[in-house]
Amino acid sequence: MLNELFDKYESDKGTLHGPAHGYGPVYESLTKNRQIDCLIEVGVEFGNSLMVWGAAFPDAEICGIDRALPTGFTLPSGKQVRLAHADQNNLETFLESEEILSWPLADMIIDDGGHCMNHHWVTLAGLWDKLKPGGIYIMEDLHTCNLPSMSSMY
Repeated sequence: MLNELFDKYESDKGTLHGPAHGYGPVYESLTKNRQIDCLIEVGVEFGNSLMVWGAAFPDAEICGIDRALPTGFTLPSGKQVRLAHADQNNLETFLESEEILSWPLADMIIDDGGHCMNHHWVTLAGLWDKLKPGGIYIMEDLHTCNLPSMSSMY
């Protein structure tokens, strides 16, 4: 089901768009028989995957973090996404963001942001306390962290 939603909303987590990671089965197994009341995703870009999470978990609070945010973002259910501006280069923006601090604890946090190790560390340190006990913390695309094209991010 999630791969179909990733493809429908043109997310690169599916099998048709961008690098087409095909993460659907992984996310299916992680969320099967799990209640998702709040999901936080870092690195939302145009909001494609936020649309997927909103369709897959219509009763959940969907929260997105990016350094450049989409505006007026509405999920398929008509519910608004909670958005926060934060830069993965700066731990203080995660630790002091009033928007993020006001969010409920998350059942799942997904870091799909800058794809370099420094960004992953900042995000983990900044958001770890927002994860519910027993929640899932995911870092996507770790295989790209050592690519020469990412060296400018360090």
